[in-house]
Amino acid sequence: MRALASRENFPAAGTVTAPVGATKFGAVPVVDGIRYAVLPRTATPGAGSRPAGKLHPTPSKLPSVLVSGVATPSRLSEPVMSSGHTEPGFGVVEEVVEPGVHLVLAADGVDQPGQALRHEPLVLPGGALVKALGESGIGPSMRSMRPLRVAVVGCGTAGPALALMLHRDGHDVRLIERVAEPGPVGAGILLQHLGQEVLHRMGLGDTLRAQSPEVTRVDATAMDGRVVMGFDYADLPGGVPGWGVHRGTLLQTLLDAVRAEGVPLETGVTVTAVRPDDRGVVVRTNTAGDRSFDLVIGADGAASVVRRESGLARHDRVYPYGALWAVVDDPEQRGGAALYQRYHGTRHYLGTLPTGLGRSSVFWSIRERDIDSAMTEGVDAWREQARPFAGEHDYLLDRVTHLLPARYRHVGCRQPDRHHPHRDAGVVLLGDAAHGMSPQLGAGGSLALADAWTLAAMLRRHDSVTAALTAYRSQRRAHIRWYAFFSSLMVPAFQSDLDVLAWPRDHVLGAMTAQPWVRRIMVSTLMGAQTSPWSSWSLPD
Repeated sequence: MRALASRENFPAAGTVTAPVGATKFGAVPVVDGIRYAVLPRTATPGAGSRPAGKLHPTPSKLPSVLVSGVATPSRLSEPVMSSGHTEPGFGVVEEVVEPGVHLVLAADGVDQPGQALRHEPLVLPGGALVKALGESGIGPSMRSMRPLRVAVVGCGTAGPALALMLHRDGHDVRLIERVAEPGPVGAGILLQHLGQEVLHRMGLGDTLRAQSPEVTRVDATAMDGRVVMGFDYADLPGGVPGWGVHRGTLLQTLLDAVRAEGVPLETGVTVTAVRPDDRGVVVRTNTAGDRSFDLVIGADGAASVVRRESGLARHDRVYPYGALWAVVDDPEQRGGAALYQRYHGTRHYLGTLPTGLGRSSVFWSIRERDIDSAMTEGVDAWREQARPFAGEHDYLLDRVTHLLPARYRHVGCRQPDRHHPHRDAGVVLLGDAAHGMSPQLGAGGSLALADAWTLAAMLRRHDSVTAALTAYRSQRRAHIRWYAFFSSLMVPAFQSDLDVLAWPRDHVLGAMTAQPWVRRIMVSTLMGAQTSPWSSWSLPD
């Protein structure tokens, strides 16, 4: 059923014809038990444009759907806001998509084809369900996917980010974490522009940026002082510095939003099996038994249970090198806004990274098989081994009181998703669960956030789980392939037993990075959006 209404059939802009409910973005009318969200007056539609200002989901639990498009007397256009293709005299298209669920688009002020839609506060007739996309910052889009039952397994970076996005989109989401009390623990990470952009679109970027200093430079040298890598983000026109983020602060920022917006979070819950059945995809846990979902998302890290249960791994092995790390107070920040590394051969290096406000991370490369013995020998023994590498960062070593181990896995999947054989349901992997790699490039957090954003976008864009997962795989393939390749290319020269590679690294790479064009490639790769030295990827709308 589709009903068209002319301008005379709906109230003028700004008219209130129903009870009003208050939200933090102002008064929002309620008609027939339906709460409306209002596009900001500053919105300027255009292909791919995004409304200025932030919208917030209404606090009620009323059913809702996100809507946009272009009004025509015969159809709803593709879900992209654009200049009007409306027929004269028509201002509203309404479509019933299921009992009690109507899609309504208001196009007040459109009289001629080609005239841009003007988004003013409107009170529409009863029967419309309209929802804003929270503080995501993205433009509204037609939600063609039915509301899904979703299990997001893992509460690292991708998991809570995606759970929040899908909850805002109206899906029934459960965020499942095996740790009883996920909290602010973890080392420093260098969050690149790609990850920053995702957080800004989610409305969380400013919160994290206020707690994370900019990292504007990479300084890497050999023990003899020879420059191995030295470049600024400013070497690339338009280059955007990284953020020195405490991993725990990032997690807390995401969890605060998850809890504030009412996303169900189940902690202390261990997933023991994932399998298809006649209802969908069943997740078995140690606390709730078997539950069926339309979509199960494995965001449970490099040692993913969901990956193991789904049989998606092509290879999964522990890297022969890991790290010892600590986060220490560093109000002086003598090293400035730089990621610092110093190498001796390919077996050892020391690094420091500004991490949060007035703190720095210290990390030490070490063979994975030697981690336990180094922990047993203690901080004093490690400090004396690391001191020759520290240079002007020597004072940070004296502030290390304990060390924590980090082990890494090299993970690759034939594909990140598996579809149910008989139903529109499936399993998909994100972040390290799908493509765990060495932290040498500092890209893990940004890639995980890009995965989450892309999957949410594909679920909005497509009307079936199978189509959305296929599109997600296609969207992410080239991007992930490039960073996996680049990581595997760099790791032997920085963390391996191949000391013979140290000389060409120190002499050849240092000479290459003195060239402006090489520095530009290095910066663009670090920023996180490349698919080759000459091509890049961008977040889908």
